Amino acid sequence: MPANQQLDTTYMLAAKEWNDAQQKVVKSFQQSQGTSVESWLYLAVTLVAVSLLLALYFYFRHKRR
Repeated sequence: MPANQQLDTTYMLAAKEWNDAQQKVVKSFQQSQGTSVESWLYLAVTLVAVSLLLALYFYFRHKRR
């Protein structure tokens, strides 16, 4: 195998590996975006629930006095 052809083959293999790695990174990023949205949603729901509980607590505490 001539040196130029070997370099071309090596270059093509490296380019394929680089492309595969980029695709894995993109997939991983897209998946992490999905879980990020879910965690923000859970945080928002939790904050609303805690706020309602505190509001009820202070409402009934004030009413009892």
